Amino acid sequence: MTKQLKTSRNPFTLIEIMMVILVLGILLAILLPMLAQSKEHAQVVICMSNMRQVAMGFKNYKSNFDGALPDIEYWLDDFSPYHKYTRKSDEVFTCPKTHKPQEYVWDEEGNLRNGDFLCGGTIEDIEKHSLHNAGHGNNPYHFDPSNPSPGTKAMMAAKRSDRIIFEKYWGLHHKGKFFNVIHLNDLHYEKCESGVAEYWTLNDKGWIDTSLDPFPEDTRIFTMDTTTKPGGGGGKPPKPPKK
Repeated sequence: MTKQLKTSRNPFTLIEIMMVILVLGILLAILLPMLAQSKEHAQVVICMSNMRQVAMGFKNYKSNFDGALPDIEYWLDDFSPYHKYTRKSDEVFTCPKTHKPQEYVWDEEGNLRNGDFLCGGTIEDIEKHSLHNAGHGNNPYHFDPSNPSPGTKAMMAAKRSDRIIFEKYWGLHHKGKFFNVIHLNDLHYEKCESGVAEYWTLNDKGWIDTSLDPFPEDTRIFTMDTTTKPGGGGGKPPKPPKK
């Protein structure tokens, strides 16, 4: 009678299972931050690419109007005149980090003022009772450079006068360590890490922020809400844009 050989399979011990779990945990701890950094870098690159396309829209507009830029009331945040010069794309006026629906870049009046970028330059001294300001200085931004106080003079002197496009929500990338800037004269890119004190910014009311705080808390990150705030974040579903 032949003996039947029985093969027995030794199960994993508890220590071996725990060692495997430990190794997997270490690998995840190493890989997850790297994946997060890769995603963050990709969003920065897409944001920069969108800004460059908007800047190209400015350049194309100027080439069609003998180097002139449009005379618009909301010079800081209204990108409506340049929309058709960016292949009529709403997406290029947003940063992927805000997760903002494309249609939200248009306000209820059909103006492209709810995007994620601002346009810097030199503020003009609009006299009171002009066609644009209804007797309130540089309305609608509630800022009048006429007869400025010493504090206002210091604030204006600190602002950059070159034509640039920069991010409205400076705290989006890498926990507010920098934000993207692109120069309109030669389309070169700059990574700003010194804060927004030298840039024309808007507060949560859509008015020019007169503070020289380089890291203002009220504008550092975007949050979608249910009310329209010209120059701010979020907004109701807009009227059909004027394309």
